[in-house]
Amino acid sequence: MAADTARPSLRRSLARMLSVAHRAGTNRRTTLDQLLRHPIAPVIVGFILTGVIGWSLATWYTHRRATLERELAERKAYYETSTQAVQDFARTLYERYTRAEMLQSSLLRQAPLDEVRHRKDEYDRAFAAWGATHQANLLSIRKVSRSAYYTDLEHAVDMKLVPIMREVDVCLTNAYHQRVAGQATVRGTLQRCKSVHRLQASLDCSHAITSALFELAATAADKPGEAAQKDIDSKCR
Repeated sequence: MAADTARPSLRRSLARMLSVAHRAGTNRRTTLDQLLRHPIAPVIVGFILTGVIGWSLATWYTHRRATLERELAERKAYYETSTQAVQDFARTLYERYTRAEMLQSSLLRQAPLDEVRHRKDEYDRAFAAWGATHQANLLSIRKVSRSAYYTDLEHAVDMKLVPIMREVDVCLTNAYHQRVAGQATVRGTLQRCKSVHRLQASLDCSHAITSALFELAATAADKPGEAAQKDIDSKCR
């Protein structure tokens, strides 16, 4: 009996609670609707959206600018170090060529022995400098090529340029020893080993390789362009 009496009371309480919640929800919707219909509402919403969009764009721009500045700094550092490496390699290479040409000139002219000996000493120093820095130069080529492994340009130096320079060295050394011994066969030895031709070949090959290297440093490419590669193939034989 008591339970039957309590059920209507409970139902009324639940009904009142639902009614209050409904009115509250209706009031909230009405309030929100009134706010959205207010003339200043679009201005406030636009202000909020402008702030959010502006912040997003500013953040993107700042990040993009930092990325570009970092990339430019990296490119500049690569260009400076790479071009310096190419110049150092070219300087060592052309020093050996120049000293060889000067020694050849003295031998062909049958210059006084003191001059021949002096130029042979200078040539030997250039030869030693080339040999001492050879592996470092190859690694510099690899660095300029942005490679961790043996490159085509290293192969061109090792298998094409170095053999030409070795032939020049043998030719000049034999002629020098004949000159020191007072033999009259110096000019004939240089002609038979084609020292003038081989020296010119070493110069042409050196120019092709160093030009290709500088192209890599200037363009940040990982291998020579087609024209540079053809130049190496035609001049380093």
